[in-house]
Formats: sequence, structure tokens, C-alpha cells
Amino acid sequence: MRKRPFSAAIVPILILLSIFSVKAESGSQTTKRPVTPEDNVMLKRPQDAQISPDGKFISFHYTEPQMTTSPRNSDVWLVSTSGGEVRKLTNAPRNDLRARWSPDGKSLAFISDRSGRPQIYLIRIDGGEAKQLTNQPSAVSAHSWSPDGKYIAFLMTDPLTSEQEKKNKLFDDEQLFDADFRYSRLYTVEVATGKVTKVTEGQINVWEYDWSNDGKQFVIAVSDTTRIDEQYVRTRLDLVAATGGASRTLLIPKGKFQGKLRAPAWSPKGDQIAYLASGGDGMEPYAGRIWVVSANGGQPKNLTENFLGTFTEISWMPSGDQIVGNAIEGVYNSVLLVSPNNGEMKAVFAANENTVLQGAASVNSDGKIVAVIKEDSTHPADVWLKELSTNKLIQVTKLNPQSEQWEWGSSEVIKWKASDGLEIEGILVKPLNYEAGKRYPLITIVHGGPEAADTNGFLFGVSRGAFLLSARGYAVLMPNYRGSIGRGVAYAMADQGDMGGKEFTDIMAGIDDLIKRGLVDENRLAICGWSYGGYMTAWAVTQTNRFRAGIMGAGISNWVSFMSQTDIPYENAESHWGHQLFSNPKIYAERSPVDHISKAKTPVMIVHGAADPRVPLAQGHEFYSRLRFQGVPTTFVIYPREGHGLAEPVHQLDYFEKTFVWFDKYLK
Repeated sequence: MRKRPFSAAIVPILILLSIFSVKAESGSQTTKRPVTPEDNVMLKRPQDAQISPDGKFISFHYTEPQMTTSPRNSDVWLVSTSGGEVRKLTNAPRNDLRARWSPDGKSLAFISDRSGRPQIYLIRIDGGEAKQLTNQPSAVSAHSWSPDGKYIAFLMTDPLTSEQEKKNKLFDDEQLFDADFRYSRLYTVEVATGKVTKVTEGQINVWEYDWSNDGKQFVIAVSDTTRIDEQYVRTRLDLVAATGGASRTLLIPKGKFQGKLRAPAWSPKGDQIAYLASGGDGMEPYAGRIWVVSANGGQPKNLTENFLGTFTEISWMPSGDQIVGNAIEGVYNSVLLVSPNNGEMKAVFAANENTVLQGAASVNSDGKIVAVIKEDSTHPADVWLKELSTNKLIQVTKLNPQSEQWEWGSSEVIKWKASDGLEIEGILVKPLNYEAGKRYPLITIVHGGPEAADTNGFLFGVSRGAFLLSARGYAVLMPNYRGSIGRGVAYAMADQGDMGGKEFTDIMAGIDDLIKRGLVDENRLAICGWSYGGYMTAWAVTQTNRFRAGIMGAGISNWVSFMSQTDIPYENAESHWGHQLFSNPKIYAERSPVDHISKAKTPVMIVHGAADPRVPLAQGHEFYSRLRFQGVPTTFVIYPREGHGLAEPVHQLDYFEKTFVWFDKYLK
């Protein structure tokens, strides 16, 4: 174990050690070792599996694992659905992402920043070099083919005007906060000629869109400003002609504050538009219900109002007879076929198959094969497919064979009763080499959101590092406390207006259950988490002295000041509190950890990204200064350039190193 923080100076050494380790392990089928943070950083994580129209190939991409931060390199890969080696289709020393098949299946359009800013490129799958299709003054994103393959639509933020660029060069670059919006617009480019057409005009920001079945219109999810807050709670559906012009409103969600809306998808039959939105009169904090509305307007219908799960992605089957939905159900994922008429469901991937999926499912043109990125609690993510006619499940890649040489503690799903009798579910990861009857130190990892859920998959990553902790001898609990998604509308709304209330007692009840089982040493407890999990850490150490240590990652310490700092003040107030700060400031203060700092005695390490817009750095500063003045052992780690999480490999390694040192010091 390193005795000092990880530094860039030793990166080359670590690279050589990692390469040597992989080579050495490849020659042994029996030698295993505990998993390490370096393994976490060097893991290949496939994303965005897309099956070809004829069902013969699947494209995907992943960021090349490396210890340094730049240049990051992602490439598009191809694999045959009949098996065989994966083939690298693109090979630029930058990021090639989000490949999309042409309707004829002969080429892929992808986004690459190889020319300096993200643009659309085309490449044939039978060979040849990629061809740049767009050369726009701003980064392009979210591209998709027209049904006839003649056009590609994309989004682009308004570029700076020549006058603005001139002023910036003279350092005359003052900014008017929350004004002078640069809107995200919808464009099309003609594939044959490269001609670009601006589709949307005026003061509307396009967040998402989909082509109509005949290619003559778009459905667009829009708001009146570029504020993230408005994307969350003020998004509506508009229709606009593919040739451009003024849009007309199709749907404004109803509810106390309109509710959340996203992911519009036009039916292949042309008669309906599906989308994801919140339930509970718009008060559900996550857009996890499937709705449909006529393409001509009218009353929308919630197809999944009583579904005890949460949908995360949707698309249509090519026939237009069913909607394909990815969902979280408890601690697993599923892929379901949903009838647009009555909401009846049929499972493609059932939640009881130990299935944890990454991203949306992709279906070929005849609707017979579904491709996904799938992982489970013993295997990292790979590309898989399912043949619907035979129900046959096939693994088509094995990108991380080195993981077979790693060891960590086994995971299992556990349930316990909350103080009011509500059943709570979570994941327990036992320590490596667990011995029944022996009590172990416990680290509770609290997920963020709170509208999120931990799934029983490959628990790697900064906020899901349970395997790394278990390999060092710790038991780990990951509770899906009330307010989590994946258990229906009522469960997701069960914490509203009660932040830090029954959520906290749910977590403590899970810890006490493990103590009663004889697995956990009640004198060696720790807690950590990111975002809302960071808040829950700060809240826990100011409510009880049962924890020996805590790590607060990008957490909220003062709800009152937070509401003036975050980029989602309105969404946070209405979705979580049920009212704005000014209407009842007392409860915001009462549920702020800083207001209970006099009770804190637990050592806390505070970790924050310097460029975090969601939970700004000031929240970490407030908690650190209060703990320090109170005489509580604390340290404050700030990572430059990082937002609401840690993306840079060197920072991730440093965080893991500091985490191990912190917990070992107070628990071992």
C-alpha cells in the first residue's frame, strides 16, 4: 500500500506493473488475488450496444483504460452476433462515440472529436477510412438517421457570434448570470451533400427528439430556457416540421409542477408518441412511468401507473405493437415489452435473472434479436444478446478475462424491517474469506439521488466500490432506503418532505439487523456516500456517535445555503421537500447537518470536485469548517476540474488510497 497520495510521477511504473500483472495472470488458471483500485481503473467498460438492422453485428464503444487523464481514447468496435473476435472499427487517438447504424446497415454514423470538437463521421463496416460529415462551429450531439437514410438529425448549442468572439479575444468577457442563453437547436444534414438545415428557431431549448415514422416531422422535448432546473420540471413536447419552422405544442405535463418528462419516441405506425414521465400527480421524483399520447394530441395515458418498478429507457419494437422498456425492479434490471393499448407486459430479460443492464436495449429491424450491455455480481459488463424466438441468451464479448483472477467477497440481496414495519431491501457484500460466526467491520455505502437505487451487479467504481472494500476485509451494506426508485411510485415518494428522517432510520435498521445476525461488529461501523449519499453521511455523524468514521463525497451540509447554490433549486424543492424554502425555512434548517454540528464526534473525510455545479464546493467548505472548529478530526480533499464525481483516473486512484487509509485508521 502506498504511504503517500498517488501522483502522476509514478503513473508509468503503475502502467508497467498492470501490464506485467495481466500477462502473468493470463498464464495461470488457478492463482487469484484480491481486486485492487488499479484493476478498477483498467477495467474495460463497454457502452451503447447497437445491433445492425439485419441482426448480424453489434457495435459498441469503450474508453481505453489508462492511468493518465489525457488524451482519453474511445473507439467504436464491432462484434458478430454469431460470435468471434471483436473488431476495432475506428482508430483515432481521441473519442469516437455513439455509433448509429444506417437504415440499410452498410455504414455507421458516430460522433468524434478527432478534429478538435465533436462532429459526425461516417464509416462503412466493410472497410475504409471514416469520412467527416459535419463541420459545425459548435459541438454536435445526439445524432440519428432519418427513416429513409437520406438525412441525419443532430443537436448543437448556439455558437458564439463573431462579435462575442472578438470581445473574448480582448478579455471583454463578462457574463450575465442566468441570462443570454445559448440554446440547443435541432438540425439536419443531408448525407449525400453535407447540406445543413436548422430545424428549430426561437427561444426554445431542445433536450431530446425523435423522427416521425415518415421522416416529415420531429417530436421534441423542449423548455423555454437552458436551465437544467427547467429540463427537470418544465419540459413539454412540441412538434416541428423536418424542414424547419415554428414548433407547436403537443403536450404539457399536468401535475403540481408539471412533473418530469423525457425520452420521446414516435411509434413506427405513426399514430402515437411514447415518453417517460413522473407519476403521483407529477410529484414522483423520477420520470419512470411509460406514457403515450396520440400524435394528433389529446389526453395522455399512463401505461405503467401501478408497475412496482421504474423505467429508465424506452423505444419501440419495429412493428409498433409494443414498447421496449428498460426498468429497475428492486435490485435488478429488466427489459420488458409493454403494450401501448393496455400496458400489459412481457419480460425479455426478467429481473429475477440476476440481470444488471447498462443503457438501453437495442432491437434489430425484424424484432427478433435484442442486444444489451449486461453484467452481474460475479462478471463485469459485456455485450449480450437474446433471440426472442428461442429465448436463447448469448454472451458475444468477453472484454475483461483478467477479472477471472480477482477475488472479492460474495454479495447477496438482504431485506429487513424499518422502524415502522416497511420492508427495506439492500445489498450485502461479505468480506473476502468470510468466516461464519466472526464479526467484521461494516462500511455502509449510501446511494445518491435519493431517486436512485443500487443494483446487484459488478460493484466497481468510486461510488460503488464495495468489491474493493470487501477485498480489504470489510463487510459492505448498500441500502435502498425509502425514496429509492425501482419499487413503484409510493415508495419513491415515501421520503418527500422528510429528508434525513425515515430514510436515516431505514439505514440504521439495516445495520442493526446485520449486528443481530452476528456478522457485524457494532463497535466498528463506518458510513460513506456521494451526493445525497454524502448528505446522509453528514447527517448520520451529526445524529449519532455510533460510527467510527465517515467519508462525505460531494454532499450537502446546509440545505438553506444549498438552495441558492445548486443548479436545480426548484426541482429539489418541489420533488423532495414539497415546497419552496421561503414557505417553510425551518425544516430546511432542521435537516441540515451544520445545524447539529455540536453533536458530531465522528472523524469525517470530505471529498469534493472543484467544478461541481450540482452540489457546489461551498457545501464541503461549510461542513469542514464547522467540524474543524468543533475539534472533530477531519480532512478536506478537493479535486481540480472534477464535477459531481471523479472522472480522472489519477483522482480515482488517489481517492481509493485515501479511503483505505481513512477507514483502516479508524476501523482496524
